[in-house]
Amino acid sequence: MSINLRNEKRMLLVKEMISTRGKERMKVNLQHHFTHQKKKIGSISKEINDFVESSKNGELIRPIPGEMDEVAYKMNELTESLDQTFTLFIVGMGNYGKSTLINALLESEKAPVDFRPKTWKIDVYDSNMPNDKCLIIYKDGKKEEKSVNETKIFIEEEEKKASISQKYVQEEKRKILSALKTKEEVRETEEYLKKEFLYQSNIIEVRWPVKKNILTEKFHLVDTPGLVQENLSGQTIVSLQNYYPKADGVIWMLDATKIASRKSKEMIEELEKSLEKVGGRTDNIIAVVNRIDAIRNNGGEEAVQLIMSDAKKIFGSYFKKIIPISAKQALKGILSEDKILIEQSGMLQLHNEIKTNFLRNAQSIQLSSKMTGYKQVVYQLNEDEHPIKSYFSRLSSDLGELSKRNSKIKEKYEMQKIAYEENLQNIVDDFKTNLKVRVEGSAETLFDLETEESRKNYINTQILKFELLENELQNFMRYWQKELNTSLKILQKEMVFTEYKFIDPYKLLKNDKEKSKYSTENVNIKLSSGTVDTGELSIVSGAGFAVIGAMVLGPIGLLLGGITGALGINKGIAKFFKSGTLKKQLNEAASEHIDTVQETVLEEMEKLRSKGENNVMEVLHTTFYNLHGKQNQNIPNLLREFFNCFKKKIEYPDFQELLMSEYINKKQKGA
Repeated sequence: MSINLRNEKRMLLVKEMISTRGKERMKVNLQHHFTHQKKKIGSISKEINDFVESSKNGELIRPIPGEMDEVAYKMNELTESLDQTFTLFIVGMGNYGKSTLINALLESEKAPVDFRPKTWKIDVYDSNMPNDKCLIIYKDGKKEEKSVNETKIFIEEEEKKASISQKYVQEEKRKILSALKTKEEVRETEEYLKKEFLYQSNIIEVRWPVKKNILTEKFHLVDTPGLVQENLSGQTIVSLQNYYPKADGVIWMLDATKIASRKSKEMIEELEKSLEKVGGRTDNIIAVVNRIDAIRNNGGEEAVQLIMSDAKKIFGSYFKKIIPISAKQALKGILSEDKILIEQSGMLQLHNEIKTNFLRNAQSIQLSSKMTGYKQVVYQLNEDEHPIKSYFSRLSSDLGELSKRNSKIKEKYEMQKIAYEENLQNIVDDFKTNLKVRVEGSAETLFDLETEESRKNYINTQILKFELLENELQNFMRYWQKELNTSLKILQKEMVFTEYKFIDPYKLLKNDKEKSKYSTENVNIKLSSGTVDTGELSIVSGAGFAVIGAMVLGPIGLLLGGITGALGINKGIAKFFKSGTLKKQLNEAASEHIDTVQETVLEEMEKLRSKGENNVMEVLHTTFYNLHGKQNQNIPNLLREFFNCFKKKIEYPDFQELLMSEYINKKQKGA
């Protein structure tokens, strides 16, 4: 053997060993990364759940811990799947013969034929499961074991609930569609109906027991929901992102009779775009053109060649391998042990492609698929419509809005305070000015009056004229009570936080039972009348406008008595002093009394203003708490921390480190 050949063999051997070591190290790194993510998410979820449990409200944040638990479960799935059997997903549009193909691969009739599930679960056929036991797995990772028969009954019940609720939601939408005027109203109505009435099963996976054969010993076969299912608007495409990250390998089914189907091309384009966003690929997919027997029966082999040529033109850029098969012939041949029928079905070629493409490169494909799966999870989390991202955006927006509205309320009521204080001051200043004029012009007339009673009456009716001030203050209070009540009503509506911005769910509901459950207080404003007083403001003392008269006119007897008691002096002497002392005494006594009245009115106004401000503030905060709970800065920080933990990069094995570790291992073995 030449030296070059020996060196080449040595290099290939070293390369293979490094590749093996690299895969092992990569697997450990991925498991460590996924486990770390799972623990971190679990810790954050627990803190938010503790907050939710301690809050009596927080409708929007309440589902978030469950959503986080679902993400943590995905991390756990990725971790565990690195040590599990290779998963081979069967994907197809609607009723394209997926179940028949699965039964042919299982070599038994296990998958239900012509059944289109609405639960959007996946069915895993696992040869390691006990004979009569199924494992049901839920979104939060919880698992439940049932017998095969119990599982079938349970799944049927789930499907029935989903079907009944979907019909109800579609009927309700039809009833109210004509009343909706904008796209936003239609969108929010659909969101509301789905959230409140559409039953969505928490089951994401069911594991079924199957017998071991040449395929099931090496692979878990996975049946996926039909990619076209009904929603509120009729048919829709189910996003592959819901379950594609779980797949190691994929058998993608196309219908030979619908080879140019627009929806088939749309689904593949959606897959490609989805994978492009996360740096994925479609090289772990084998495409099969099913129902080729129908083409052969109608046009012979020439028609088959034509269909396969069309398939390669349309889908060749997506799939390296496109195989013609007849799942129906394959199953019939397997069950009847007809080798000729099995060969005609294309099943042997499919088995060979599975072995060539998946079995020989199982570890590399799994590592690659798990990294792609992880990127898919991260990408989904950062999409605006993801429940956690959507809530975080809503919370951030509402917290900013809460601060703005809080400032607006304070500013509005502070401006009103300045305005009514200025208004009152003008009333008081004008009255004092006019009073001074009357004192100057009328005080000396008092000495022409003979009795104390007549002097008191003259001071009251001709000089002081407090009834004029009373009328002014009555008008003042009427005006500002009306202004404060108007502000209260406007601000109460403006400050309310609602889940839906364009619709009032209460108006969507028809019967009394539903109205009692979803009252205006609960759904729209979400206030309890026992919690917040939304009535009109009135003079706080409870005496109504009579309080003004009591304030202004009540002490007048004491005031007059003090002044007129000094008028019993000799008229001549009094006139000699030109009534200067009397004028001063009248002005001072009246001014002091007016100042006291002004202070009392301001106190009453402050109570009214404060009550209005507190009421609006309570509406603001109560409606916010009903959506988000009594927030503290910890919740936004926890959500930020949740998203930040996905920014940590996966560590890839270093080539030089692997080379050195291999060299050290060889040296140690040699020693």
